[in-house]
Amino acid sequence: MSVALLAGVCLGLCLTLAVLHMALGALGVRAVGLPTLRRLSAGLSLIGFVVGLIALLYLAVVLISGNAHPASQWFGLRFDATGAALVAMVTLVGGAVLRFSQNYLDGDARQDAFLGGLHLTLATVILFVLSANLLTFALGWVAMSLTLHKLLVFYPDRPAAKLAAHKKFLLARLSDAALALAFFCLYRISGSLDMADIAARLPGATPFDVTVAALLLVVAAVLKSAQFPVHGWLIEVMETPTPVSALLHAGVVNAGGVLLLRFSDVLMQSPIAQGLLVLLALGSIIVGSLAMMAQNSVKAALAWSTVAQMGFMLLQCALGAFGAALFHILAHAAYKANAFLSAGTLSDKRPVQERSVAALLPLAALAGLSLMLLATGTLSASLLVTLLAAMGVVTVLEARRPLILTVVTAGMVTLALLGHGVIERLLGETSVNVSPLLASVTVAGMVILCLGQWLALSAPRWPPVMALYVHLKNGFYINTWLNRSAQP
Repeated sequence: MSVALLAGVCLGLCLTLAVLHMALGALGVRAVGLPTLRRLSAGLSLIGFVVGLIALLYLAVVLISGNAHPASQWFGLRFDATGAALVAMVTLVGGAVLRFSQNYLDGDARQDAFLGGLHLTLATVILFVLSANLLTFALGWVAMSLTLHKLLVFYPDRPAAKLAAHKKFLLARLSDAALALAFFCLYRISGSLDMADIAARLPGATPFDVTVAALLLVVAAVLKSAQFPVHGWLIEVMETPTPVSALLHAGVVNAGGVLLLRFSDVLMQSPIAQGLLVLLALGSIIVGSLAMMAQNSVKAALAWSTVAQMGFMLLQCALGAFGAALFHILAHAAYKANAFLSAGTLSDKRPVQERSVAALLPLAALAGLSLMLLATGTLSASLLVTLLAAMGVVTVLEARRPLILTVVTAGMVTLALLGHGVIERLLGETSVNVSPLLASVTVAGMVILCLGQWLALSAPRWPPVMALYVHLKNGFYINTWLNRSAQP
């Protein structure tokens, strides 16, 4: 079977799966009865697993053949390497969430409505990640938000859940407006709705038009992925059922990253948009990572972790490491889905070991290596983001055995680079050298974060640190101000 034919088969399966999800979402208990709906839901989750595995098979064939371009396109949807990876993530995570939901709300009077909402959301996500033109992308973007909103207010008698959903709804509409304006600019530039045609015609556009479109895309992505300071709704949606949190944090919140992956050519032609995204992403990484350390609740810590992780994913896009960004989306989805679905088995507080000044030596070595490679012109975007991640790891890991820490860090860097290389081969891309200014700002930002983490771990009872913990635990009170502004 040729790669192109396999892509066509996969696209047909994905369309069928999306239609089946829509059908189950629309059926409800009134049509088939809850026991039948549960059996159909369990069967569809199994079909989703199979489709996910077939998508992985397609990726393996593309990787072995070395041909990243064969794809199939119907009805404004396109199945390519990026779509295959994202569909595999959505179907596998979605299948796990559906199976978990079979027992999670057992006995709840509205279990049918909950299962139906999950199926509708999964259908919109599948169509969104396969979108090939501006119209289908925009429809998937908005539909995904609206179906998720129904799940966020599943318990309408909980004021906190209603407030978080209301804030998310308002920010989502702002994101929709930014996306619509960006797509209008791209249509004016290219005269086409097809995303491949738009990318091909960008070189003939004026820098001003491309910059405006790129800035609007950045705004849409930042709003969609709950970046600081518009992150508050993501921290407050813990009143929703756990499967919704798992689906949200593992999948839906990645939409901003998917947007920038699909329109990477636009972003890379606008240094201004890249610079703005670097600053916004660094702010989210720093605040999210430090605030996570100040939380007592497992779910609250996971939510702040998502803010930081989405910031790192957007940072990878800003630096041009799109293969690393896709790898990050896939790895984070698997980790965060498991973390939320197993959150009830975890303790709410874990003692930490205080750090010495010697714990800063690995951080200094990695930062120095990054700057040295930058000075020699050999620092690729993929290598830079890997070294940045390693800085965060060596700072928070307990370093009672430096040799073990060194081996673990080296192994992590090696595996990450291999993963990035595989994704880049699948996408048919090569990692670009990063801008010296953006690289320097990024390294400086990560050093500031790591020093803050080290200070919090090495002197937790120092009064200034204790005071900072209070402010971090409350997200510097920005969310409190937004709550007052967004009261329905």
